[in-house]
Amino acid sequence: MGRKEKNNNDSQMKRKNNLNRLSKFSSNSDVEKEAIELLQECVRTETVNPPGNEMVLAKKLQEKFEAENNPLIATKIIETVIGRGNLIVTITGSDPDNHPCWGFASHLDVVPIESESDWKYPPFSAELVQMEHD
Repeated sequence: MGRKEKNNNDSQMKRKNNLNRLSKFSSNSDVEKEAIELLQECVRTETVNPPGNEMVLAKKLQEKFEAENNPLIATKIIETVIGRGNLIVTITGSDPDNHPCWGFASHLDVVPIESESDWKYPPFSAELVQMEHD
């Protein structure tokens, strides 16, 4: 087995292990699993500002939307400066006469980590952890 195949198998195993942990967090619907995996992928994509480097995450998200092959979804990336920018996603409503649509505003960059030793879990690991609550 080549290095690339081994890394791919390791990634699949980690993904499967993370999905097995979801029973503590949700009803395990396919939509919930997909949403959690997407959030983990976003968290694992370092976009610390400075320098930002949001384009890496913007392109990943654009690929996800385009993979849906949904004619109601259009994407556009605006790169304000090299490596920095935003993804604009337009989702046309199913009833154009009434112009239903939805929007979501966010940012792709995050603040720097001052001291990783202060974290119980690595900040970009996106680990799912069951915590005790009061």
